[in-house]
Order: sequence, then C-alpha cells, then structure tokens
Amino acid sequence: MAEPPKSRRGETLLLTGVASFTGSHIARACRVGGFRVIGALTRGFDEYATPLLRQRIAYSGVQDWIERAPFGSQRLLDAIRGTGVEIFVHHGANLQGYRDQNFDVQECVRTNCENARQVFEALRIGGCRRFMYSGTFFEPDGPRPAVSSYGVGKAGIWEEYRKGAATVGLATTKIFIPNPIGPLENEDRLMPSFVKVWKQGGKPVLRTPHLLRDNLPVPWLADRYLQEACRLGGENERYVRPSGYVMSNLAFVATFLGWVERVTGRVYEVQVEPIETAEPKVRHNTEPCPQLTDPEAEIAFWSSWIRSLEI
Repeated sequence: MAEPPKSRRGETLLLTGVASFTGSHIARACRVGGFRVIGALTRGFDEYATPLLRQRIAYSGVQDWIERAPFGSQRLLDAIRGTGVEIFVHHGANLQGYRDQNFDVQECVRTNCENARQVFEALRIGGCRRFMYSGTFFEPDGPRPAVSSYGVGKAGIWEEYRKGAATVGLATTKIFIPNPIGPLENEDRLMPSFVKVWKQGGKPVLRTPHLLRDNLPVPWLADRYLQEACRLGGENERYVRPSGYVMSNLAFVATFLGWVERVTGRVYEVQVEPIETAEPKVRHNTEPCPQLTDPEAEIAFWSSWIRSLEI
C-alpha cells in the first residue's frame, strides 16, 4: 500500500458499516494510512456479538465508536458536530428484505435518507472536505441497467445524497463495488460455502459456471478507499469503478483451486451443474486494480485468504 500524503495523517474519518465484511477492511486500511477512524454503529456495541462480527471489529482496529447512530440520527449528528469530521465514508445502508416481492424501494430510499440535509449541513459547518458513498455494480451506470431492487434502492439513495451534498457544496465520491472476495467473508458466499463442503468430505456444486463476474480482493478495494480519502482537489463529483478478476465463475473457481494447491498442496474438486438464472450474464467494472500486475500483491492476497479459510 502506497504511503498516503503526509497532510492526511491525523485527519478524522467517520465510517459507517465497519462491522461488515468490506467495512472492516476499509477501516483498517484508512487507520493504517494515517486517519483517525471513528466507527458509527447502528446498534449497541454489545449487539455485535457473533464470532464473525467480533473478528471483523477486531480486525478493523477501530478504537473510537459511536453506538446506536444510524445515518440521520441525532447521535450521529451530535458526533459530526463534536468531532470535526474531514472525511465521511457512508458504507452502511439498510436494504433488508430487498429480495422480497413486496420490497418498497421508495420507502427504502426515504428511510435511508432521513435527515440527510441536516447531516450534510453539519458536515459542511464542521469542515468536512469529502463525502464518500459505497455503491454497487448492481446499480444502473450509464447504459448498464440496475439488477434487482437492491441496485434500484442503492441508486435512489445515492441520488438523494448527491443532491444534498451539492446543495451545501460538499465534494462527493461514489465507489461502485463489484463482487468482493477475501478474509472475513460471510460463510454463505461462494468460496467459503465450497470450503465448508470440502471440510465435510463432499464435492460442492457450481450452478452458474458461465456468468461472468468481477471478483475484487477486498484489501485492494480498501486501498482504493484510502486513495480516495487522501485525495485533495479534483472533481467535486467523482465516480470510481475498481475492477479485479473479470472472468466466468467457472474460471474463477479454477483459479481459486489453483491457488489452494499452490498454498496448501491440497487438491479439491467441484461438480458443475448449470441452471437457468435471471441474473445478467456479464457484470463487471472498468478500472483494473494495479495489484493485478503485481505478483507479490497477488501472492499476499491469495495466501492470506486461503489460510484464513483454514482449508
């Protein structure tokens, strides 16, 4: 990871969603990069009690926490006014139930944007220089349509934030996140779920081998957040589309198996049983991460991920 500009050291960065998979890595990268990171939690600290959540919180390295402070809450507003936040990274969002047929996108946007104007005004008065928002490559982007209510909801929330930030003259950065991979993933995601089957002596089944996706190592994603947080000047409205391993799911699984053999010496197998799916066949970002051409960065990532899975 490149040394951040010295002028960024000691600045305060407030981050939501720290207890998430990607959020814990973003927090750690920004803290190591010199920021004082404050984690805003939507619930009480003691409610993040599962082993995985505790692992993420410990990995983040965050020491300063604001409990029960969802976006727009009075507790969050008080924290912004009392700490002098230079960078606000809004990584958390409430889109629970987006797979439900009755999911109300408009209500989702309203809930996530409650008191947004007050938040942006407080950030402006406190001297914040940039608001960063975590989007997803499931959102519409140019000619690319949205995928599911999740993408529609995230896009709607961003539009309200974008307008609110512009009203008070606050610079913004939106980062479209593709499929993140790496240590501290949820156990039901593709490779952790495969590892669970292997440990039980079975052969996992890949049902969407031909979908082409963008698998981005989470430490590389976190480094991109640090770079954007350190940025001075430039466009007032930035859009970032970091990209990792763009390949079919079948090719990605083969790549994973190759690294498993290289790191552990063990050989595993996967059964392929394709099914029809309504998901788009191709979905990826457009800005390849420089680590893709850095053998040392690749070795470091794959080794740490595979060892964390305890295969």
